[in-house]
Amino acid sequence: MADICLGCLSPHAPLLIPEVGREDAKKVQATRAAMEEMGRRVREAMPQTVVVISPHGTVFYDAVGIMTEKRLEGDFGSFGQKGIRLTYHNDLELVEAIQRNMAADGLKSQGIDNRRARELGVPGALDYGTLVPLYYLQGDFRLVSMSMGLLSYLELFRCGRAIRAAAREVGRRAAIIASGDLSHRLIEGAPAGYDPWGARFDKLLLEQIEAWDVGGILAMDPELVERAGECGLRPVTMLLGAMDGLDVRPSVVSYEGPFGVGYGVAVITPIGLGKSRLADEELPAMLARRAVVEYLTHGQVIDPPEVLPSFMKGRAGAFVTIKKGKHLRGCIGTIEGTKETIAEEIIANAIQAATEDPRFPSVGLEELDDLSFSVDILSPLEPVAELGKLDPKQYGILVRRGRRAGLLLPDIEGINTVDEQIRIAKQKAGIGPDEQVEVQRFRVDRY
Repeated sequence: MADICLGCLSPHAPLLIPEVGREDAKKVQATRAAMEEMGRRVREAMPQTVVVISPHGTVFYDAVGIMTEKRLEGDFGSFGQKGIRLTYHNDLELVEAIQRNMAADGLKSQGIDNRRARELGVPGALDYGTLVPLYYLQGDFRLVSMSMGLLSYLELFRCGRAIRAAAREVGRRAAIIASGDLSHRLIEGAPAGYDPWGARFDKLLLEQIEAWDVGGILAMDPELVERAGECGLRPVTMLLGAMDGLDVRPSVVSYEGPFGVGYGVAVITPIGLGKSRLADEELPAMLARRAVVEYLTHGQVIDPPEVLPSFMKGRAGAFVTIKKGKHLRGCIGTIEGTKETIAEEIIANAIQAATEDPRFPSVGLEELDDLSFSVDILSPLEPVAELGKLDPKQYGILVRRGRRAGLLLPDIEGINTVDEQIRIAKQKAGIGPDEQVEVQRFRVDRY
Protein backbone atom coordinates (compact mmCIF):
# COMPACT_ATOMS: atom_id res chain seq x y z
CA MET A 1 0.00 0.00 0.00
CA ALA A 2 1.23 3.51 -0.77
CA ASP A 3 2.47 4.94 2.52
CA ILE A 4 5.50 5.04 4.78
CA CYS A 5 6.62 1.42 5.10
CA LEU A 6 9.58 1.87 7.49
CA GLY A 7 11.44 4.53 9.45
CA CYS A 8 15.05 4.41 10.67
CA LEU A 9 17.55 6.40 12.69
CA SER A 10 21.04 5.90 11.31
CA PRO A 11 24.43 7.29 12.30
CA HIS A 12 26.62 8.62 9.50
CA ALA A 13 30.25 8.65 10.64
CA PRO A 14 32.40 7.78 7.57
CA LEU A 15 34.53 5.47 9.75
CA LEU A 16 31.51 3.12 9.75
CA ILE A 17 32.51 2.27 6.16
CA PRO A 18 35.12 -0.50 6.57
CA GLU A 19 37.29 0.78 3.71
CA VAL A 20 37.34 4.24 5.32
CA GLY A 21 37.47 3.38 9.01
CA ARG A 22 39.96 0.50 8.69
CA GLU A 23 41.15 -0.26 12.25
CA ASP A 24 38.67 2.22 13.76
CA ALA A 25 35.83 0.41 12.03
CA LYS A 26 36.54 -2.64 14.19
CA LYS A 27 35.79 -0.56 17.30
CA VAL A 28 32.22 0.12 16.13
CA GLN A 29 31.38 -3.42 15.12
CA ALA A 30 28.11 -3.35 17.08
CA THR A 31 26.95 -0.29 15.14
CA ARG A 32 27.99 -1.78 11.80
CA ALA A 33 26.10 -4.98 12.61
CA ALA A 34 23.05 -2.91 13.57
CA MET A 35 23.25 -0.98 10.27
CA GLU A 36 23.42 -4.26 8.39
CA GLU A 37 20.28 -5.30 10.28
CA MET A 38 18.71 -1.95 9.34
CA GLY A 39 19.53 -2.64 5.70
CA ARG A 40 17.93 -6.08 5.93
CA ARG A 41 14.77 -4.57 7.42
CA VAL A 42 14.63 -1.97 4.66
CA ARG A 43 14.91 -4.67 2.00
CA GLU A 44 12.13 -6.67 3.67
CA ALA A 45 9.89 -3.59 3.64
CA MET A 46 10.38 -3.34 -0.15
CA PRO A 47 10.20 0.45 -0.52
CA GLN A 48 9.86 1.92 -3.98
CA THR A 49 11.65 5.03 -2.73
CA VAL A 50 14.02 5.74 0.15
CA VAL A 51 13.94 9.28 1.59
CA VAL A 52 17.15 10.23 3.43
CA ILE A 53 17.12 13.33 5.65
CA SER A 54 20.65 14.55 6.38
CA PRO A 55 22.03 17.35 8.58
CA HIS A 56 25.08 17.67 6.32
CA GLY A 57 23.50 18.65 3.01
CA THR A 58 22.83 22.26 2.07
CA VAL A 59 21.09 23.66 5.14
CA PHE A 60 18.91 26.77 5.02
CA TYR A 61 17.66 28.91 7.91
CA ASP A 62 14.10 29.15 6.60
CA ALA A 63 13.64 26.14 4.33
CA VAL A 64 14.25 22.44 3.86
CA GLY A 65 16.62 21.57 1.02
CA ILE A 66 15.71 18.85 -1.49
CA MET A 67 17.82 17.68 -4.42
CA THR A 68 16.15 17.94 -7.83
CA GLU A 69 18.66 16.47 -10.30
CA LYS A 70 17.46 13.38 -12.18
CA ARG A 71 20.55 11.44 -11.17
CA LEU A 72 21.90 11.52 -7.61
CA GLU A 73 25.40 10.30 -6.89
CA GLY A 74 28.34 10.71 -4.57
CA ASP A 75 31.52 9.02 -3.40
CA PHE A 76 33.87 8.85 -0.44
CA GLY A 77 36.72 10.63 -2.20
CA SER A 78 37.00 13.14 0.64
CA PHE A 79 37.81 10.19 2.88
CA GLY A 80 40.35 8.54 0.56
CA GLN A 81 37.94 6.12 -1.11
CA LYS A 82 36.81 7.67 -4.37
CA GLY A 83 36.17 4.18 -5.75
CA ILE A 84 33.17 3.72 -3.47
CA ARG A 85 30.54 5.50 -5.52
CA LEU A 86 26.77 5.29 -5.10
CA THR A 87 24.30 6.31 -7.83
CA TYR A 88 20.50 6.52 -7.76
CA HIS A 89 17.57 7.74 -9.83
CA ASN A 90 15.81 10.64 -8.13
CA ASP A 91 12.08 10.13 -7.52
CA LEU A 92 11.16 13.50 -9.01
CA GLU A 93 7.42 12.84 -8.86
CA LEU A 94 7.67 12.37 -5.11
CA VAL A 95 10.01 15.39 -4.80
CA GLU A 96 7.45 17.63 -6.51
CA ALA A 97 4.65 16.25 -4.33
CA ILE A 98 6.67 16.90 -1.15
CA GLN A 99 7.33 20.49 -2.24
CA ARG A 100 3.68 20.94 -3.15
CA ASN A 101 2.43 19.62 0.21
CA MET A 102 4.92 21.71 2.13
CA ALA A 103 3.86 24.84 0.26
CA ALA A 104 0.19 24.07 0.96
CA ASP A 105 1.08 24.09 4.68
CA GLY A 106 2.97 27.38 4.37
CA LEU A 107 6.40 25.70 4.63
CA LYS A 108 9.37 26.54 2.42
CA SER A 109 11.51 24.11 0.44
CA GLN A 110 14.56 24.90 -1.65
CA GLY A 111 15.19 22.72 -4.70
CA ILE A 112 18.88 22.11 -5.41
CA ASP A 113 20.03 21.08 -8.88
CA ASN A 114 23.58 21.38 -10.24
CA ARG A 115 23.06 24.99 -11.36
CA ARG A 116 21.65 26.02 -7.99
CA ALA A 117 24.50 24.22 -6.21
CA ARG A 118 27.05 26.23 -8.25
CA GLU A 119 25.23 29.47 -7.40
CA LEU A 120 25.33 28.61 -3.70
CA GLY A 121 28.93 27.39 -3.88
CA VAL A 122 28.04 23.97 -2.45
CA PRO A 123 28.67 20.45 -3.77
CA GLY A 124 25.99 19.04 -6.04
CA ALA A 125 26.85 15.50 -4.97
CA LEU A 126 25.30 13.47 -2.16
CA ASP A 127 26.82 14.35 1.21
CA TYR A 128 28.33 11.79 3.58
CA GLY A 129 25.33 12.09 5.92
CA THR A 130 23.31 10.57 3.07
CA LEU A 131 25.94 8.20 1.67
CA VAL A 132 26.84 6.36 4.88
CA PRO A 133 23.32 5.01 5.57
CA LEU A 134 22.87 4.22 1.86
CA TYR A 135 26.06 2.13 1.89
CA TYR A 136 24.21 -0.35 4.10
CA LEU A 137 21.07 -0.46 1.96
CA GLN A 138 20.67 -2.66 -1.07
CA GLY A 139 17.76 -3.03 -3.41
CA ASP A 140 16.03 -1.55 -6.39
CA PHE A 141 14.70 1.78 -5.13
CA ARG A 142 14.68 5.41 -6.11
CA LEU A 143 16.08 8.06 -3.81
CA VAL A 144 14.89 11.38 -2.41
CA SER A 145 17.71 13.33 -0.75
CA MET A 146 16.68 16.05 1.71
CA SER A 147 18.46 18.24 4.23
CA MET A 148 16.92 19.39 7.46
CA GLY A 149 16.41 23.16 7.84
CA LEU A 150 17.06 25.41 10.83
CA LEU A 151 13.33 25.70 11.41
CA SER A 152 11.53 25.17 14.69
CA TYR A 153 10.97 21.56 15.70
CA LEU A 154 7.22 21.94 15.19
CA GLU A 155 7.81 23.20 11.65
CA LEU A 156 10.16 20.30 10.91
CA PHE A 157 7.53 17.90 12.26
CA ARG A 158 5.07 19.43 9.79
CA CYS A 159 7.64 19.00 7.00
CA GLY A 160 7.68 15.30 7.87
CA ARG A 161 3.90 15.20 7.66
CA ALA A 162 4.17 16.66 4.15
CA ILE A 163 6.49 13.78 3.16
CA ARG A 164 3.91 11.20 4.20
CA ALA A 165 1.06 13.12 2.54
CA ALA A 166 3.12 13.25 -0.68
CA ALA A 167 3.87 9.52 -0.61
CA ARG A 168 0.18 8.73 -0.28
CA GLU A 169 -0.72 11.28 -2.96
CA VAL A 170 1.55 9.80 -5.63
CA GLY A 171 1.09 6.16 -4.54
CA ARG A 172 4.57 5.44 -3.22
CA ARG A 173 5.86 2.95 -0.65
CA ALA A 174 8.59 4.97 1.04
CA ALA A 175 11.16 4.27 3.74
CA ILE A 176 12.42 7.26 5.73
CA ILE A 177 16.00 7.40 7.02
CA ALA A 178 16.82 10.08 9.61
CA SER A 179 20.58 10.38 9.32
CA GLY A 180 22.06 11.76 12.51
CA ASP A 181 24.77 11.21 15.09
CA LEU A 182 23.86 11.87 18.70
CA SER A 183 25.98 13.77 21.22
CA HIS A 184 29.48 14.71 20.08
CA ARG A 185 30.57 15.34 23.70
CA LEU A 186 30.53 11.95 25.41
CA ILE A 187 34.15 11.68 26.62
CA GLU A 188 37.23 13.78 27.25
CA GLY A 189 38.86 14.48 23.90
CA ALA A 190 35.58 14.11 21.98
CA PRO A 191 35.31 16.14 18.73
CA ALA A 192 33.24 18.91 20.35
CA GLY A 193 34.75 18.67 23.82
CA TYR A 194 33.27 16.91 26.83
CA ASP A 195 29.98 17.63 28.56
CA PRO A 196 28.39 15.21 31.04
CA TRP A 197 24.98 16.15 29.66
CA GLY A 198 25.88 14.52 26.33
CA ALA A 199 25.28 10.98 27.60
CA ARG A 200 22.13 12.20 29.34
CA PHE A 201 20.75 13.52 26.02
CA ASP A 202 21.53 10.28 24.18
CA LYS A 203 19.89 8.13 26.84
CA LEU A 204 16.77 10.29 26.96
CA LEU A 205 16.32 10.53 23.18
CA LEU A 206 16.69 6.78 22.65
CA GLU A 207 14.26 6.07 25.51
CA GLN A 208 11.76 8.47 23.94
CA ILE A 209 12.16 6.82 20.52
CA GLU A 210 11.65 3.40 22.11
CA ALA A 211 8.48 4.71 23.82
CA TRP A 212 7.52 6.72 20.69
CA ASP A 213 7.08 9.76 22.93
CA VAL A 214 6.59 12.32 20.17
CA GLY A 215 5.57 15.18 22.44
CA GLY A 216 8.54 14.53 24.74
CA ILE A 217 11.02 14.64 21.87
CA LEU A 218 9.59 17.87 20.47
CA ALA A 219 9.66 19.52 23.90
CA MET A 220 13.19 18.50 24.92
CA ASP A 221 15.01 20.95 27.18
CA PRO A 222 16.85 23.42 24.86
CA GLU A 223 19.83 23.59 27.23
CA LEU A 224 20.17 19.81 27.19
CA VAL A 225 20.06 19.79 23.37
CA GLU A 226 22.61 22.59 23.11
CA ARG A 227 25.04 21.06 25.58
CA ALA A 228 24.80 17.65 23.88
CA GLY A 229 26.32 19.03 20.66
CA GLU A 230 24.26 16.67 18.50
CA CYS A 231 23.23 16.64 14.84
CA GLY A 232 20.42 14.08 14.86
CA LEU A 233 17.44 15.68 16.59
CA ARG A 234 16.18 17.70 13.61
CA PRO A 235 16.21 14.74 11.17
CA VAL A 236 14.51 12.65 13.87
CA THR A 237 11.84 15.34 14.24
CA MET A 238 11.10 15.13 10.50
CA LEU A 239 10.96 11.33 10.81
CA LEU A 240 8.38 11.68 13.60
CA GLY A 241 6.22 13.83 11.35
CA ALA A 242 6.57 11.43 8.42
CA MET A 243 5.23 8.59 10.58
CA ASP A 244 2.50 10.61 12.28
CA GLY A 245 -0.87 8.91 12.04
CA LEU A 246 0.63 5.41 11.98
CA ASP A 247 0.69 2.85 14.76
CA VAL A 248 4.32 1.84 15.04
CA ARG A 249 6.61 -0.63 16.76
CA PRO A 250 9.90 1.16 17.51
CA SER A 251 13.10 -0.71 18.33
CA VAL A 252 16.51 0.69 19.29
CA VAL A 253 18.87 -1.84 17.73
CA SER A 254 22.17 -0.57 19.12
CA TYR A 255 24.01 2.32 20.73
CA GLU A 256 27.70 2.98 21.36
CA GLY A 257 30.10 5.90 21.42
CA PRO A 258 33.73 4.76 21.66
CA PHE A 259 35.10 7.91 20.00
CA GLY A 260 33.01 10.39 21.98
CA VAL A 261 30.15 10.58 19.44
CA GLY A 262 26.91 8.68 20.06
CA TYR A 263 25.94 6.22 17.31
CA GLY A 264 22.34 5.09 17.66
CA VAL A 265 20.50 2.77 15.28
CA ALA A 266 16.72 2.44 15.53
CA VAL A 267 14.07 0.89 13.29
CA ILE A 268 10.44 1.97 13.46
CA THR A 269 7.98 -0.44 11.87
CA PRO A 270 4.43 0.66 10.98
CA ILE A 271 1.86 -1.90 12.11
CA GLY A 272 -1.28 -0.13 10.93
CA LEU A 273 -3.07 3.16 10.76
CA GLY A 274 -3.43 4.99 14.03
CA LYS A 275 -4.17 8.27 15.68
CA SER A 276 -2.00 11.32 15.14
CA ARG A 277 0.47 11.60 18.02
CA LEU A 278 0.60 15.37 17.69
CA ALA A 279 -2.53 17.00 16.41
CA ASP A 280 -2.52 20.75 15.79
CA GLU A 281 -4.69 21.02 18.88
CA GLU A 282 -1.71 20.04 21.05
CA LEU A 283 0.42 22.95 19.84
CA PRO A 284 -0.84 25.65 22.26
CA ALA A 285 0.17 23.73 25.39
CA MET A 286 3.49 22.69 23.84
CA LEU A 287 4.18 26.31 22.88
CA ALA A 288 3.41 27.41 26.45
CA ARG A 289 5.84 24.86 27.87
CA ARG A 290 8.57 25.75 25.39
CA ALA A 291 8.17 29.46 26.19
CA VAL A 292 8.64 28.79 29.90
CA VAL A 293 11.60 26.42 29.39
CA GLU A 294 13.43 28.90 27.15
CA TYR A 295 12.71 31.84 29.48
CA LEU A 296 13.87 30.02 32.61
CA THR A 297 16.91 28.56 30.85
CA HIS A 298 18.15 31.54 28.84
CA GLY A 299 16.03 34.51 29.93
CA GLN A 300 14.73 34.88 26.38
CA VAL A 301 11.20 35.29 25.04
CA ILE A 302 10.80 32.92 22.10
CA ASP A 303 9.33 33.98 18.78
CA PRO A 304 6.15 32.20 17.69
CA PRO A 305 6.54 29.59 14.94
CA GLU A 306 6.45 31.13 11.47
CA VAL A 307 3.85 28.59 10.39
CA LEU A 308 0.75 28.58 12.59
CA PRO A 309 -2.50 26.64 12.37
CA SER A 310 -5.36 28.97 11.54
CA PHE A 311 -6.85 28.94 15.06
CA MET A 312 -3.62 30.46 16.46
CA LYS A 313 -3.29 33.29 13.91
CA GLY A 314 -6.01 35.70 15.06
CA ARG A 315 -6.31 37.82 18.19
CA ALA A 316 -8.06 36.62 21.33
CA GLY A 317 -7.67 36.47 25.07
CA ALA A 318 -5.88 33.41 26.40
CA PHE A 319 -5.20 31.89 29.82
CA VAL A 320 -2.25 29.62 30.56
CA THR A 321 -2.67 27.28 33.53
CA ILE A 322 0.27 25.42 35.06
CA LYS A 323 -0.31 22.52 37.44
CA LYS A 324 2.00 20.39 39.53
CA GLY A 325 0.18 17.12 39.87
CA LYS A 326 -3.37 18.15 40.74
CA HIS A 327 -2.33 21.41 42.36
CA LEU A 328 -2.36 24.82 40.70
CA ARG A 329 1.15 26.24 40.18
CA GLY A 330 0.28 29.38 38.23
CA CYS A 331 -2.44 30.86 36.05
CA ILE A 332 -2.31 34.14 34.14
CA GLY A 333 -4.39 35.29 31.20
CA THR A 334 -5.87 38.09 29.18
CA ILE A 335 -9.56 38.72 28.58
CA GLU A 336 -9.02 40.08 25.07
CA GLY A 337 -6.13 39.87 22.65
CA THR A 338 -3.20 42.18 23.44
CA LYS A 339 -0.73 40.74 20.92
CA GLU A 340 -0.69 40.37 17.15
CA THR A 341 -1.45 36.63 17.28
CA ILE A 342 -2.85 34.12 19.73
CA ALA A 343 0.52 32.36 19.65
CA GLU A 344 2.23 35.49 21.00
CA GLU A 345 -0.54 35.83 23.60
CA ILE A 346 0.17 32.28 24.79
CA ILE A 347 3.93 32.87 24.99
CA ALA A 348 3.57 36.06 27.06
CA ASN A 349 0.96 34.61 29.40
CA ALA A 350 2.86 31.35 29.89
CA ILE A 351 5.95 33.24 31.07
CA GLN A 352 3.84 35.38 33.39
CA ALA A 353 2.02 32.33 34.79
CA ALA A 354 5.38 30.76 35.61
CA THR A 355 7.08 33.84 37.04
CA GLU A 356 4.56 36.53 38.02
CA ASP A 357 1.48 34.88 39.53
CA PRO A 358 1.43 36.65 42.94
CA ARG A 359 0.00 33.58 44.64
CA PHE A 360 3.08 31.44 44.01
CA PRO A 361 6.88 31.69 43.91
CA SER A 362 8.42 31.64 40.45
CA VAL A 363 8.67 28.21 38.83
CA GLY A 364 12.14 26.66 39.09
CA LEU A 365 13.96 24.70 36.38
CA GLU A 366 14.05 21.63 38.62
CA GLU A 367 10.22 21.54 38.60
CA LEU A 368 9.68 21.44 34.85
CA ASP A 369 9.42 17.67 34.51
CA ASP A 370 6.58 17.65 37.06
CA LEU A 371 4.50 20.42 35.47
CA SER A 372 1.58 20.20 33.07
CA PHE A 373 0.35 23.08 30.92
CA SER A 374 -3.10 23.86 29.55
CA VAL A 375 -4.26 26.79 27.43
CA ASP A 376 -7.74 28.32 27.22
CA ILE A 377 -8.46 30.54 24.22
CA LEU A 378 -11.43 32.80 24.92
CA SER A 379 -14.32 33.63 22.65
CA PRO A 380 -15.50 37.29 22.59
CA LEU A 381 -17.39 38.41 25.71
CA GLU A 382 -21.17 38.73 25.47
CA PRO A 383 -23.48 40.42 28.01
CA VAL A 384 -25.83 38.27 30.09
CA ALA A 385 -29.22 39.74 31.03
CA GLU A 386 -30.60 36.58 32.67
CA LEU A 387 -28.63 34.26 34.95
CA GLY A 388 -30.50 31.38 33.36
CA LYS A 389 -28.30 31.93 30.33
CA LEU A 390 -25.26 30.83 32.34
CA ASP A 391 -23.85 27.34 32.77
CA PRO A 392 -20.58 26.95 34.75
CA LYS A 393 -19.63 23.88 32.70
CA GLN A 394 -20.03 25.61 29.32
CA TYR A 395 -19.38 29.28 30.02
CA GLY A 396 -16.79 31.28 31.88
CA ILE A 397 -17.90 34.58 33.35
CA LEU A 398 -16.56 38.07 33.89
CA VAL A 399 -18.22 40.15 36.62
CA ARG A 400 -17.69 43.92 36.83
CA ARG A 401 -18.54 46.68 39.24
CA GLY A 402 -16.89 49.95 38.30
CA ARG A 403 -13.16 49.32 37.85
CA ARG A 404 -13.26 46.03 39.74
CA ALA A 405 -13.55 42.88 37.67
CA GLY A 406 -13.21 39.19 38.29
CA LEU A 407 -12.98 36.35 35.74
CA LEU A 408 -13.59 32.66 36.18
CA LEU A 409 -12.93 30.04 33.51
CA PRO A 410 -15.58 27.40 32.77
CA ASP A 411 -15.61 23.78 33.85
CA ILE A 412 -13.59 24.21 37.02
CA GLU A 413 -13.60 21.26 39.39
CA GLY A 414 -15.81 21.92 42.43
CA ILE A 415 -17.84 24.73 40.84
CA ASN A 416 -21.17 23.22 39.86
CA THR A 417 -23.74 26.02 40.11
CA VAL A 418 -24.16 29.53 38.71
CA ASP A 419 -24.41 30.96 42.24
CA GLU A 420 -21.06 29.44 43.18
CA GLN A 421 -19.48 30.72 39.97
CA ILE A 422 -20.68 34.30 40.55
CA ARG A 423 -19.73 34.26 44.24
CA ILE A 424 -16.14 33.16 43.52
CA ALA A 425 -15.77 35.60 40.61
CA LYS A 426 -16.93 38.43 42.91
CA GLN A 427 -14.47 37.27 45.57
CA LYS A 428 -11.59 37.42 43.06
CA ALA A 429 -12.55 41.00 42.18
CA GLY A 430 -12.95 42.17 45.77
CA ILE A 431 -16.67 42.75 45.20
CA GLY A 432 -19.03 42.16 48.12
CA PRO A 433 -21.48 39.25 47.92
CA ASP A 434 -24.52 41.58 47.95
CA GLU A 435 -23.19 44.16 45.46
CA GLN A 436 -24.81 44.30 42.03
CA VAL A 437 -22.55 43.44 39.11
CA GLU A 438 -22.57 43.41 35.33
CA VAL A 439 -22.10 39.85 34.07
CA GLN A 440 -20.59 38.76 30.76
CA ARG A 441 -20.05 35.22 29.56
CA PHE A 442 -17.63 33.52 27.17
CA ARG A 443 -16.74 30.08 25.90
CA VAL A 444 -13.23 28.67 25.71
CA ASP A 445 -11.36 26.22 23.53
CA ARG A 446 -9.22 24.29 25.97
CA TYR A 447 -5.96 22.69 24.88
